Amino acid sequence: MQKTDNRNLRQKVDLRAAICAQLTEPLRVLDLFSGEGRLWSAMRERFAIASYTPVDEKPRQPGCIRMKVDARTVRAFKVQNFNCIDIDSYGEPWEVFAAILPNIKTQTAVFLTYGHVGMGSVSISKFLREACGIPPAWEVPSDKTLARFLASSTCAGSSPGGRSASSQWRMKTSGITASSL
Repeated sequence: MQKTDNRNLRQKVDLRAAICAQLTEPLRVLDLFSGEGRLWSAMRERFAIASYTPVDEKPRQPGCIRMKVDARTVRAFKVQNFNCIDIDSYGEPWEVFAAILPNIKTQTAVFLTYGHVGMGSVSISKFLREACGIPPAWEVPSDKTLARFLASSTCAGSSPGGRSASSQWRMKTSGITASSL
């Protein structure tokens, strides 16, 4: 099945609008896996966006930074320059999020989209297996429901560093939390 940009565009925009309304400054957006930029084009109709930095491996909009988005490459961004970070991948956003989380020091809205395109099963990533403490030798069923459960429990439970990812998030954002579709 072909990947589609923003299958639930209205829901994604509404969620972002509800969270971004709590920010006190004009938006400075880092849009990872930006695609054609439809989502943030729609957000421009609702909010003042002071800066918009789209990033994608296959740029499909003017001004897009061409690079593979992964845990290593996102460390190049000074996340303190942004108050809104959108990680809307076609797969798991957790590793990219984990790479930037320690550098978020001020109130920042972060949107994570766990995406699986297609029918059937989905495998559990190496990162998610490690974060959940699942030994590499264990055979884990490839199941969407299990993958979502592990991801949600990892974000709500203990991270590999011993501190809860959700408590790190709340500490760094003064109570603003966000999730996505």
